[in-house]
Amino acid sequence: MPPIVTATEVSRAYGARVVLDHVSVALEANERVGLLGANGSGKSTLAKMLAGIEPPDTGTIATRRGLVVSYLDQEPRFAPGVTAYQAVESALVRWRAAMARYEAAAERVARGDGSPEALAKEQAAASEEVERQGGWDPTHRVRTFLERLGVTHINGTVDRMSGGERRRVALARILAENPELAVLDEPTNHLDPDTVEWLEDYLVDSFAGAILLVTHDRYVLDRVVQRIVEIDRGRATTFEGNYAKYLAIREERAAQEAREEANRQNILRIERDWLSRQAPARTTKQKARIQRAMELESEAQSARNARRGEGTATFDTASVRGSKRLLEAKKIEKRFGDRTLFSALDVIVQRGERIGIVGPNGAGKTTLARILLGQISADAGEITLAPSAITRYLDQNRSDLDDDSLVIDAVSDGSDKVRLGDQWMRVESYLDRFMFGADKLRQRVSALSGGERARLALARMLRGEANVLVLDEPTNDLDLPTLAVLEQMLLTFEGAVIVITHDRAFLDRVATHTIAFDGEGGVVRYAGGYEDYRSQRALAEERAKQEKSERERAEREAANKQSAAGAEKKKSKSALSWSEQKELEALPAKIDEAERAFNDAQRALEDPTLYTQGSEGIARAHKSHDLAQRALDALMTRWEELETKKG
Repeated sequence: MPPIVTATEVSRAYGARVVLDHVSVALEANERVGLLGANGSGKSTLAKMLAGIEPPDTGTIATRRGLVVSYLDQEPRFAPGVTAYQAVESALVRWRAAMARYEAAAERVARGDGSPEALAKEQAAASEEVERQGGWDPTHRVRTFLERLGVTHINGTVDRMSGGERRRVALARILAENPELAVLDEPTNHLDPDTVEWLEDYLVDSFAGAILLVTHDRYVLDRVVQRIVEIDRGRATTFEGNYAKYLAIREERAAQEAREEANRQNILRIERDWLSRQAPARTTKQKARIQRAMELESEAQSARNARRGEGTATFDTASVRGSKRLLEAKKIEKRFGDRTLFSALDVIVQRGERIGIVGPNGAGKTTLARILLGQISADAGEITLAPSAITRYLDQNRSDLDDDSLVIDAVSDGSDKVRLGDQWMRVESYLDRFMFGADKLRQRVSALSGGERARLALARMLRGEANVLVLDEPTNDLDLPTLAVLEQMLLTFEGAVIVITHDRAFLDRVATHTIAFDGEGGVVRYAGGYEDYRSQRALAEERAKQEKSERERAEREAANKQSAAGAEKKKSKSALSWSEQKELEALPAKIDEAERAFNDAQRALEDPTLYTQGSEGIARAHKSHDLAQRALDALMTRWEELETKKG
């Protein structure tokens, strides 16, 4: 089968800088491809070309006729005044077309207009397309996508929502549209970890089209993609397999390059020694050897230039030692109206700890961080910051960056030097560590890309010295090489770190502890990173479930014993007949069985894959749930009647 989209020898330059240099890429139907590269390498540019949004400077983009493509922009736009529900529902174009074909075929069948066999075939084909586009109840499908992606106010206007909420609405619109090719640029930004896991499952198990994924989320890359295309210095290289296999191949290639470079250096050293020993007069053979030595030196220099061209950032900050316990919160509480974010919460932050904070959007993660820093007040409780504590804060909106200022002024504050611990360095040298070369220093902050803004915000935060770093969503917009550098800096930082992030791989790499919000006022601290927290939470939930089951069983047994004892003691006075007494004795076991059936039906309704099975399957699940509910209610009512009658 031919590819659905093919880019042939496409190029793109911005001024003198070439970001894509004769790149060729093809996407097959139904495949899932990850697009990797450093910030500014041209990933988003290539993604927009493949989505048909931007043309290349040179080269061609060939798209299969009639291909339905959806693109998730980093800054999605909507019509003024449209609600979240309307924005997503409007994407059901193919569903409405399929329904129109089905209804038209049904009308012709009713009129007998045409061959019965042909009409039946046409109606069946339209019915299959309706099922493929989401089934017979699109309203439920739209609401499910919005709710699962954390959009709670589905009737709220999108233009009044935050940037993160607008991106979630845009992602829900793409999932509802069910395109043949979805081009997703950083789809996990602003999603909490549980939602990212749901999105992973949906893309792997339920999404039928092809996917081109631009993301820094390593777990998503590892779980979802089947092939990786890497953009490096304008060229594209394809790696078959997921992210783990990509890393293994990269490691093998790096080792091979290191061996080749070592061999080249050994030969070059021998040639240089030979040259230094030879007389001025050279034979033809000797001249050939000199030429070979010059070629080796040229190759070595090219390799060094290529390595420098990779442009890896260097993050560093000076840590002052301070006391062991740097920050402590006792019994703090925060409310917004009638909603309690957390109450009676204790938090201790000590030197050497790296605490990750996770939970649903709006649960109170950023609020907690700002309370700990003293930026806002708690409604109750006490915050103690050690006298030796020096804090630095990176907010998720990078709001301390002035869009109208120059890059160099964003960190210099009018000085030509920057303090890093007890040392001073020139502003230009300091910014060079964060991949801001001379051509970027006089650029306006408003002209920077998302990744460049993230690096500049980090550069501004890491000036001076600190022993408490608080970072709110630091991984957004950073490429994978820069993420690795940030991780390494935090691992070697001698103070304390508090990180709010949805990046599970980042937490597993960095965090020594995890504070988890459940979104309903519950906050629990766990040891380890994200996967450790998940395991511990699952064990705690299973243990709580068993304890509840045992407690309910014990209560029923105690009630049964009490009933039996009362019946024995007052047998002559019992108002129950012999058959009613037997019925009452059998009811607890029947109630247990009915509760299990109800729980099974409830889980079936909560399974997201149910809503990919069509209206008949959904209707059956709802009917089973209602029947199980009625059966359980009837048994409980009968048990209460008999107990009351018994007296």
